[in-house]
Amino acid sequence: MNEANQEIVKADPDPARAFFAVSLAADTLQSARTRLLRNDYVGALDEAKNSMRLTSSALLFRDGYVATTFDSAASYLLSHYPGAVPVEEWRYFETAFPGPSVGLMSQLIRVLGKEKKLDETEAGKAISTAEAFLRSAKSILGVP
Repeated sequence: MNEANQEIVKADPDPARAFFAVSLAADTLQSARTRLLRNDYVGALDEAKNSMRLTSSALLFRDGYVATTFDSAASYLLSHYPGAVPVEEWRYFETAFPGPSVGLMSQLIRVLGKEKKLDETEAGKAISTAEAFLRSAKSILGVP
């Protein structure tokens, strides 16, 4: 990893913050499941993505890093935990369903027609990916 990359900032390892992030990720994942049961697919997807973001942060906190962008977090996880966490699946949900953001990338995805239609199946896949991500992170962190 390039330490000059300001999208990843070195910090002190913080196991307590990592465990707290895992706890929040689990709560957020439960919220995603509840929203799916209520046929709130957008809410379920948003909560599943938030769970994955928190889970990735937990791993970085444990290692003593903070990522400021999705790409920097994904790159870190791919290089430090190859095959251990579903980074590419997470990337799919972040890019295929950008949400209401008005950022340049979100607008380009919409203009190019790359945004996917959200339905129960896609929301369910996002939740399954978040579950796998959290399960892997808990194993790495030694959290039951």
